[in-house]
Amino acid sequence: INDGKLVLSGNKQYCIIISPKFKYISSEILLNTPMEITGDETIGLAFRGYADLDGGGTFSQSRANNIALTLPSSSRESIINLDISGNKNTGVYFEYDGSGVGTPTATTPFVIKNYTINIDGKENTGVFAKDGVVTLGTGTANEINLRSGKNNIGIFTASTDTITSAANINVNSENSTAIYGKFSEISNNGTI
Repeated sequence: INDGKLVLSGNKQYCIIISPKFKYISSEILLNTPMEITGDETIGLAFRGYADLDGGGTFSQSRANNIALTLPSSSRESIINLDISGNKNTGVYFEYDGSGVGTPTATTPFVIKNYTINIDGKENTGVFAKDGVVTLGTGTANEINLRSGKNNIGIFTASTDTITSAANINVNSENSTAIYGKFSEISNNGTI
């Protein structure tokens, strides 16, 4: 949960990484205040393992003396708010191949329903799917804004997996692309 100031201003930094060793079927990421990515070649959220993002998963309640925060009984819908500037940065990166024992599998989608991704600067990407099934749905907010700068991309996929989007994408930056699919077809039900 981020309600404060979270700034990545250096080079080649990561803020939140889900390791390929883990599968979280009950999780939430609440960036109530936007994460600011202002450096170079930085990734805000990297999903190399699986994390359920659309809410409704049952949380295990600890009864230990080290509880920092009492969690609700089930996970809430994740909130992804990002302000990206700088150069060659990526807001949300997916590289999940479904490896490891048990569910979810490689075909289980990442579902994000509440997201606002603002992009400035040069050669930045809002959502990059290298591997994994990704659904950008509709929720409280579902927008990707390429506001200024140049050579930016809203959604990029180098995956052969399914990418489904309901994102409203606003392109105002020079030589920029709303959606680019290198190997797969992307469906978008939002407004570009």
